[in-house]
Amino acid sequence: MRTAAVVACAVALSGCIIIASDTTERTVVHSAPSGSSQSPETRYAAALSDSRRLPEEVARDPLRKPADMLALIGLQPGHVIADIRPEEGYFTRLFAPVVGAGGHVYAFVPNQTAARENALADTLASTFPNTSRVTGALETMT
Repeated sequence: MRTAAVVACAVALSGCIIIASDTTERTVVHSAPSGSSQSPETRYAAALSDSRRLPEEVARDPLRKPADMLALIGLQPGHVIADIRPEEGYFTRLFAPVVGAGGHVYAFVPNQTAARENALADTLASTFPNTSRVTGALETMT
């Protein structure tokens, strides 16, 4: 029950996230309301069957329950979301099709892992036009 309360609070607060970088500039990201007529289940099913998902990621679905996760956070077209340490992009590859062209996914790579993970996030950004890599100091995110 406590976990559910923590997740509910995190989802409620996720309407705005500030991503800090090495400079003094900050990017403030707000969620935008959606006008899509598709049901959430239809959008999530389309994301799950997206051909840009890697086979090894699809194999993880029974354990990760991505449709349930997407429903829990209430992700919709037009939303803006950050995937912290996306690595190969399991969640980015789900988020990008759901938020659609009117939304955006920030693939946030911490400075500490940038040498290894920037190339992975750049691949995600080139695969999904609504995705950008952001590299910065994880410890200064507020």
